[in-house]
Amino acid sequence: MRLALKGRRARGERLQKRGVNISLLSALSLRGVAASINIYGPVHGVTFEAFIVRKLVPNLWKGARVVIDNAKIHFGEMVKNSIENAGATLIYLSPYSPEFSPIENFWSKVKSILIKLKARNYADLIDAITDAMLQVTQKDIRALVCSLLLLYLMTLRNAIVVVITIIQALNQSPLTIQLLSVLLLHRVGHI
Repeated sequence: MRLALKGRRARGERLQKRGVNISLLSALSLRGVAASINIYGPVHGVTFEAFIVRKLVPNLWKGARVVIDNAKIHFGEMVKNSIENAGATLIYLSPYSPEFSPIENFWSKVKSILIKLKARNYADLIDAITDAMLQVTQKDIRALVCSLLLLYLMTLRNAIVVVITIIQALNQSPLTIQLLSVLLLHRVGHI
């Protein structure tokens, strides 16, 4: 880390040229990283399907739950069929809710480690990614999942408190209760 006097620019090493992006696909379980692959360039639907079929599905078990967000490439029919044929259940997060995805916090932790490792070429970056992922322990992953579960429960609790307050304010009209129940189920993701 470079420091500078107040009002002065901090100078440090900086890449002059950016290379091609490295895309990382991974799946987490409470046991650790269930599947992972580094891809040179962007990820497209076919690439994601190949990751699911070749890397994730062989590591799934009967009754596993696969939770993914609503990115367009996640909605392929092959993704759904492959996961369900392995005996697992596919669950999509509510739209615009990446805060409920443990993988987002996992990547945040990996990226902070990568910054410290300062890899400056492709080979070093691949080694640094492996090192960074290994530094995120099973205990860390369990803590990420537990904190997200707590966040989800607190959000659900807050929604229930709002519904109860509205019901009390509207003198518990049966039509209002039915409408609010539908709204709550929609927010929770059951509809």
